[in-house]
Amino acid sequence: ITIESCNIDSNAAGTGYNGNPGAIYSDVTGNHITIRNSTINYNRGGNGYYIDGADNVLLEHHTVMYNAQSGIRVSWGTADGGTSDSLIIRYCISRFNGADLTVSGYALEDDGTSNANIYYNVFESGRQGWCGAFGLSTIGTAPHNNNYYNNTFITHGNGYAIQINNYTDMIGMVFKNNIFYNDDGTYGIYFFGSTTPSWTYNNNCYYGLSSMWHLGSDRTY
Repeated sequence: ITIESCNIDSNAAGTGYNGNPGAIYSDVTGNHITIRNSTINYNRGGNGYYIDGADNVLLEHHTVMYNAQSGIRVSWGTADGGTSDSLIIRYCISRFNGADLTVSGYALEDDGTSNANIYYNVFESGRQGWCGAFGLSTIGTAPHNNNYYNNTFITHGNGYAIQINNYTDMIGMVFKNNIFYNDDGTYGIYFFGSTTPSWTYNNNCYYGLSSMWHLGSDRTY
């Protein structure tokens, strides 16, 4: 399935945290999907694009902005408990999402990818709310064996550039050549936990008004 040069905007269906999965929703039966040169903007009832266990999804040259919850939400596949495998996100812009401050949302939210390659994107948080640019968690299957390189993560307000929950199960994560920019005094990368993950960080640049790039509240990064 290919969606190209489309504007998918202003969906108002559904309310609440998962009342409306997304303007586009792909579950475990919807594999091999390409979305390019399109927009998903101003959807008032949920996420922009919700990938719920679909494999081999490609997003490229795509813009996702001002959606109620997360711009791009990737989950493990609630129907089969697997992963969203072999995802590629490249040359995309996801910014100013989480417009519904009662639930908020990230530019990119991930709780179930594997073998993903995410590169040359801009992920920017909203200017209000508690979510940052990128949220990683293990609500279902832990994200694992993913590559993030040449991305720019921009964070405003009370969020973090990357917020990681229960990260001890996330293995094989590689961050290279990324820019992390935080214009507030909050943490840049915040790990909720107590042990250091065996991830790879190479050639990244960090800027923030605070020097706090921590593992939890008392571990320096």
